[in-house]
Amino acid sequence: MKLFLYVLSLVGFLAGCGGGGVDSIADGDPSYVKVRESLREASSRVLDGLRIRGSYQAEDVFHVSGCESDSKEGGGKLWEAAHFWQIDEVNSGEVQSSIDRLRDSLEAQGWTIVDFARPPQVKNTVVRAQDPKAGYVVRVIGVQEKSRVAVRVSAPCFRASGDS
Repeated sequence: MKLFLYVLSLVGFLAGCGGGGVDSIADGDPSYVKVRESLREASSRVLDGLRIRGSYQAEDVFHVSGCESDSKEGGGKLWEAAHFWQIDEVNSGEVQSSIDRLRDSLEAQGWTIVDFARPPQVKNTVVRAQDPKAGYVVRVIGVQEKSRVAVRVSAPCFRASGDS
């Protein structure tokens, strides 16, 4: 399953990230390559924590943008990267329970649960957690009526290798 997620990650990456312009980061930048690999590893841990079956969507994609907490002290622009993916055709009874399992798994690994809500308080089940050591943030939404679990894993801000 991890290999399948890795292949989809690679497909998503090749489909559209970076671009090398003034306001973008080069796809081959060593710092960005390292961050993408870390995002793949974090996504793999999320997938393991969900423990569900379904159809992994080709919309799996990495996105990079300027970081909100961009430093004005020199040293180059700060970047933020995120990995988006989803699982469709999830057994309807598994959408909420998979997110419960993920929450428990992340807590057991030392992550801080920042937000957790499920129906009827909210329309969709949501968990958001942060890894206090590495700074990664995971946001997972379970959309019961679409039998979907959507995932966003974001990395802490980083500098491009050429900007140091």
